[in-house]
Amino acid sequence: MTVSRIFAGFSAAPAPLADTVRSATARIDTIPDVNVGTWEDLSIGGRLLLDTIEQAITAADLSIFDLTQLNENVLFEFGFAVGSNRIVWPLRDSSDTSRETDWNTLGLLDTVGQVRFTNSEQIYIAFQNERPDLQGAPLFSTTLVPQLSGGRLPAIFYVAELHQTDAGRRVTTLLEKRAGADLPLVVADPQEASVQTLAWFTQQIYSAEAVIVHLVSTRRQGARAHNARASTVAGLARGMGKPLLMLAEQDYESALDYRDLLFQYSTAEECQTRLKYWLERELHPTEARLAIAKEEAHALRLSTELGSVDLGEYVAENEARALERYYVETTTYREVLSGDSRVYVGSKGVGKSATVLRAEAAIRADKRNLGCLIKPAGYDLNGLVRLLSDYEERDAKGYVAESLWKYLLLTELALSVEQDLATRPAGVMPDGPEWALLRFIADNADWLKVDFASRLELAVDRLLETRDATKLSDQRQRIAEALHAGPLRQLRSVLAPALALRRRVFVVIDNLDKAWDRGADVVQLSRLTLGLISSMDSFRHDLERVTEGSGAPISLSLFMRSDIFASVASIAREPDKLPVRRIRWHEEVPLLEIVDRRYAASRDAEPTSGELWDRYFCPAVGGRNTREWILHVCLPRPRDVLYLCKAAIDQAVARHHARVEQDDLVAAERQYSLFAFEAAAVEGQSRIADIDNVLLEFAGVTADLEMSQLQEVLRAGGIDAGDFDGVIDALRDLSFLGLHTADGTVMFTDSPREKQRADVLARRLAKKADTEVRYGIHPAFWAYLEMERGAVTLSLGL
Repeated sequence: MTVSRIFAGFSAAPAPLADTVRSATARIDTIPDVNVGTWEDLSIGGRLLLDTIEQAITAADLSIFDLTQLNENVLFEFGFAVGSNRIVWPLRDSSDTSRETDWNTLGLLDTVGQVRFTNSEQIYIAFQNERPDLQGAPLFSTTLVPQLSGGRLPAIFYVAELHQTDAGRRVTTLLEKRAGADLPLVVADPQEASVQTLAWFTQQIYSAEAVIVHLVSTRRQGARAHNARASTVAGLARGMGKPLLMLAEQDYESALDYRDLLFQYSTAEECQTRLKYWLERELHPTEARLAIAKEEAHALRLSTELGSVDLGEYVAENEARALERYYVETTTYREVLSGDSRVYVGSKGVGKSATVLRAEAAIRADKRNLGCLIKPAGYDLNGLVRLLSDYEERDAKGYVAESLWKYLLLTELALSVEQDLATRPAGVMPDGPEWALLRFIADNADWLKVDFASRLELAVDRLLETRDATKLSDQRQRIAEALHAGPLRQLRSVLAPALALRRRVFVVIDNLDKAWDRGADVVQLSRLTLGLISSMDSFRHDLERVTEGSGAPISLSLFMRSDIFASVASIAREPDKLPVRRIRWHEEVPLLEIVDRRYAASRDAEPTSGELWDRYFCPAVGGRNTREWILHVCLPRPRDVLYLCKAAIDQAVARHHARVEQDDLVAAERQYSLFAFEAAAVEGQSRIADIDNVLLEFAGVTADLEMSQLQEVLRAGGIDAGDFDGVIDALRDLSFLGLHTADGTVMFTDSPREKQRADVLARRLAKKADTEVRYGIHPAFWAYLEMERGAVTLSLGL
């Protein structure tokens, strides 16, 4: 008689739950052809070694895991079992709601079947009925492997920490420096997209040459859900045999002895040093390992045709090199290349980063141009925020912000010239303007050739010495002397002639949103950003004066998130005069054309028109054409449409469907809806306090609300009556709320002028019907919030 060896992993707390699982496994152990061993049987002296658990899991025919409490050790073991292609049988107490919020946020295990129970008898009966040890199959080989794309480049995969700390900033900077064209960095950033599928993480790990997982201390907000996700991913990487480094703050608590897998640091420098040493060890020799990885990637093909559909990544930063194959040019892209100086405003996922990446590549392709891309980290900007808080007069603050930005722009441009000249095979002619600039940089390397943050700190130190000046005129004079006298004036005099040799000079600024997280000083950040916008024209004119108008045209393009610009515009004296262009891809390019372009780029032969939809998607969802349904459900942004389509394909492949069916799309809709919800929460956190609770109050309500009903929901979410208007305005900017402007039509827009037009139309409609003004909630949020759905036509405020 063949005996099934079974391993059981579960949390020791709460004790009643552990006792239930312990009792169930004890009964299963009485079955004649079954031998059950639990993690408790392996414990020696209260400590449990990782290799002991791994040996038990790999030796077992089946591993049972109770995931109810999302215990990080159990999730690591579960991930290891999945990654090492073992059969798993997950359990979850259906009556335990203590971690329900974390389960809803996690999303990672939504497509993994779980045996629901409330007592040990139910577990025992379910085991007898299913006999997963005899009839089960590994989740990895049956479901996850068919979804793997073998054409991806090897990469460094980093599961970022939940909140950007000094250590996290150093980790990101080091990884970006270590990554390259043949070994890109892929980041799972919770601030960008915290909802990813198990298939997505498996794909990233499969392509990775090294995996870094950043856990956070339990004292930090959202730590439990983040650590649950991170622990599962770490275990998956370990099971798949990938080099793995787990990082955590010193006060992170874990009962499992990860030994050299987990490094707990007390300072940011310790964290950086450990990571640098680990990367050098694991990625050496890089060329040989990359060659092997490429061969394996080329050999592995998807087992089904649907699995071979690869739409790429929806986060542009994660596939910068692939963008050139399918990027759709827009007016914004063409304006940046034409040399216009503007502020480009758009919500998360509207294509700002993709435009920046492609514009930068096009600028650098012409060697006559100079491209300067500035992406300050959120941490860098905090120094400026602290400085502005020391100045009382509004004019002084504006002058400080403008002066600092001019200082930073000037130094960034100088370093960009130096980097560009270093790529010239013939070098630089002696005694010319460029030679003079290089000599100046070399002579002033102590304050000039340091990173953005260090130059910022030097500037802040200089300015802090001026804050005791009482008169506004005195403050301005001392600020000017601190920042623009002496070496900086000399830098301007040598930089301008060097720039004059270029055909055009492009300065592109992105990534300002990294500083706008929870708890940020929104007022000071707004003043700081307004200072950047205000300094754009005068900065160009300052350089032009040095060359007496004979210099190269200089353009500054600033990319900014919609909610940030709304805060900036609220403190501007004349917001209508700000040089703004709102990014709306759907005005120029049908959103589904972006999906078609990506599909075409992944095929060996040119596909026929509509091939993706006719061949791989069902024709309709709930009686509505599938393509129309996708556009109805999604917010009108490339990232959202790509996310939903990729999630639907993942669902179909997991269910072994030959094409995406209606139930796959419906399941993907709920997954996408959580994605949209969390993106809205991140984007709106600077304008609405405790925005998560406010948005969650809409759960279960009707998708159409009269003003009085909307106010009741906001009141339940803790919003005071005096703040209703501001919160409603913010929710409209997020496209969460729209106004009924005609029978069955709801207008969603973040444009101030279009919102005014919607207000007028909504009032007239309400007056005609003798009702209150009515609001509609965008269908993107219906599934996650389980709303009573409405039948509306969406207007995008065109």
